[in-house]
Amino acid sequence: MRFQVFLVVFFLGCAGARTTTPPVSPEPAPAPISAQPSLPISKSNTWTFRYTPGAVSYRITRKAVIANADSATEQRTSTNVTHEVVTLTSSDSALDAAAVIDTFSTTVEPGPALPMQVPTQISASLTAKALTIYSSDTSCSPTSSILATDLNNLLVPFPSPLNLGMVWRDTVDVKGCQAGIIMSARVTRSFMVTGEVPGDPRPLVAITRTDSAELNGEGGLEQHRVSTHADGTGTAMYYLNTETGQVIHLVLNQILTFDIVAEAKRQRLKQETSEDFTILP
Repeated sequence: MRFQVFLVVFFLGCAGARTTTPPVSPEPAPAPISAQPSLPISKSNTWTFRYTPGAVSYRITRKAVIANADSATEQRTSTNVTHEVVTLTSSDSALDAAAVIDTFSTTVEPGPALPMQVPTQISASLTAKALTIYSSDTSCSPTSSILATDLNNLLVPFPSPLNLGMVWRDTVDVKGCQAGIIMSARVTRSFMVTGEVPGDPRPLVAITRTDSAELNGEGGLEQHRVSTHADGTGTAMYYLNTETGQVIHLVLNQILTFDIVAEAKRQRLKQETSEDFTILP
């Protein structure tokens, strides 16, 4: 289990340069997210959502449990809380984003707290078709990787208009690096407009997302050559305020099963991750 701490941190923050294929629509509706409660019937059928320029703060909590895929008797749990500020500004045909982590706390049980460098900042550009992230970090920083992943989740090129029951799909190619392991991932995401849900002070538009992912990586860790392959699935629920142009709440869940080969030995692990993004006043 020597690689578990690394993997908990890495798969929470596997991110970097991103390219997205054009959305495909229509698609068969994805399976419902069973963890979410039943949603009320919408009074409206069409909405328009555009991100509003300005600064928005989020509190993000994460939990990851990783264990031997064949036995859950030995496992580790990572909990993480961050405070992030995302500032959007308009440009010619895009929204420019600057994101900063100013608070970052991670605890792994059993094990010591993991020190992380803050503040950390990256930038990005969102167009109607894709999000592009720019980072000058070359040190495999966990905070930079997690921040880039958070932007990938928060800044989505939503179609306009959003119609009730509308379904679309995109494919995201992600590259990242932590602790000397260079990773690449391909994630296929399917979205569906579920409808309006109660909000305060006004209703929010709910959008579900289901993912399938494949990851591959290779590099040096603890003076050993390491290679890894992972497959996984995920779900997400977005709550959008169409009046303010903000993602008010975002909940994500992910399950990954992966093989790690080091020193000619193979280890098969399973990781379950949950994340909660809440906008702050």
